[in-house]
Amino acid sequence: NKVFKGESNCLKFSTSMEIEGPNIKMNNANALAASNCNKVILLTHFKENILGKWMSYKIDGDNLYLYLSDDSNIRLRKTRPQIKKR
Repeated sequence: NKVFKGESNCLKFSTSMEIEGPNIKMNNANALAASNCNKVILLTHFKENILGKWMSYKIDGDNLYLYLSDDSNIRLRKTRPQIKKR
């Protein structure tokens, strides 16, 4: 198992994941939604359509595409760590 972390303006999560061939599954996530977003809808969608579900995926440069069972998809982009100035 590998650890996968991500965040956006609305969602921050950390999860373990499994990869088998062309498929990926995210398990046991800690997810938080920001107060300026519709928390209930966002977290419900994340839990019902992503967690514990096998999805196909594609990596294209810094982008990870997840293809969900409801025919929607999610694009996650790798960002470079920001160096904090003192």
